[in-house]
Amino acid sequence: MFKYEFRLALVLVVIQLTGASAKTYSLDALLEMGFENSEEIRIVEQEMKKAESLEKEYYGKALPTIAFNSNYQYAHKSFNPLATGEGMGDEFSIAEYLQSQGISVSAEPGSYIIAGMLDGMLGSLTPKKNQASAGISLQQPIFAQGKVLTGLKIAKLYNRSLLCKWQDTKMGVKAKITKLFYATLLAQRNEEAQKNAVSLATEAHRIAVLRLQAGNGTELDTLNSRLHLENSLNSYQEAQKSRRMALDALVKSAGIAEKLDAVQLDGDFPDEEYAVELDSAITRVQSENKKVVQLNVAREIQRHLVTLVKSDYLPIVYCGGSISKITQFNFDDKVYWQDDQRLYIGLTYTLFSGMQRLQKIRQAKSDVYSIDQTRQLAIEGLELATRNAWEDLETSRRRLRQAESLCALAQKAYTVSKKAYELGSIKLIDLQDSEQKFNGAHIALNAAQFTFHSAVVDMRVLLGDYIYE
Repeated sequence: MFKYEFRLALVLVVIQLTGASAKTYSLDALLEMGFENSEEIRIVEQEMKKAESLEKEYYGKALPTIAFNSNYQYAHKSFNPLATGEGMGDEFSIAEYLQSQGISVSAEPGSYIIAGMLDGMLGSLTPKKNQASAGISLQQPIFAQGKVLTGLKIAKLYNRSLLCKWQDTKMGVKAKITKLFYATLLAQRNEEAQKNAVSLATEAHRIAVLRLQAGNGTELDTLNSRLHLENSLNSYQEAQKSRRMALDALVKSAGIAEKLDAVQLDGDFPDEEYAVELDSAITRVQSENKKVVQLNVAREIQRHLVTLVKSDYLPIVYCGGSISKITQFNFDDKVYWQDDQRLYIGLTYTLFSGMQRLQKIRQAKSDVYSIDQTRQLAIEGLELATRNAWEDLETSRRRLRQAESLCALAQKAYTVSKKAYELGSIKLIDLQDSEQKFNGAHIALNAAQFTFHSAVVDMRVLLGDYIYE
């Protein structure tokens, strides 16, 4: 008997000290940590940075291109258009050429002077074996088939789609952590209910012992009360295990570094009512659901891609200029650099590309059809999910109201039964039955609150308004 009483006292002390040194976390704190540690959110944020870079890239395509170029080439043997005589190479004399054609240059005064002048001029036009150039060129697109403007529209829509995806991902993380918070809160409430059941069973056992000592009770009642207390202790230990398991899932989801024994929840189920009409919910899902919005943006992007492909039929207009230095020399010559400055405007138009443009347009239009069909199927599936979620919401609301009423009645019944047992008007088994119903009503109320508020989360995610601020 002494060992049993000592064990009971020890258990009660442990119950009182449970959570004394634990660190408490509110739902907002858990959400902040969850958002910070979520890999899913980090991945989408990286995609958003990539989309911002893509938009800037298209802006860059509208700006001029500036390039530096340099070139050196060595002509081991090159064609000389000035050397038209047979047997004449790169080095030849005009006088020799005239004599080879039977023209006497000695008969006319000054003919040698003229021939020498021509020889010098033509010799300067003879290609050198070495050629080098260096310069800067600038090219500005005037009309790039409309690809820059269309590309900017696509990039901005892609940014919008990723922002919607980021919000959807954040809603998913919030919904997951919130429901785990509610589940842990439910387990914690059940643990408290079982703790209260232990207290009630302890009090019933105390009364049974006092009645036995006063001669108003029986040994059987005392044994039954002790057995009921043992069962209450076992149920309390099971509730502790369930709380640890639920808390473990919440800790891992939020990325908390503390051990389970050092974590306690601070919060309660929301008090505010949440209601939405079915027709209103379906209408909002069709336009505000984040996945539907992403599909709408994807359809708009695909239509712009069709326009982008069609732009291949348009010409490309550009202008530009260059500033260069060019020289030709042999290794025994002195190098002289000459200026080469140019301005230009041009147009490029593809007349035939093997029907590639037509096939690309057909492919792009097929993608538009696929996006439309995917969007329609998604909307139909979301409408069905919304109807189910609304039914779950309303059913859980009714059960919550019933659980609240039953809990209030069970509490009154237990209060009356306790007084009646103390007066001896009812048996111990009647008190224990009333006690179990009271404890069960509390557990059922906790479960009903969890089910209702989880249904609220599911509905708000479908409606796309469960964004954390």
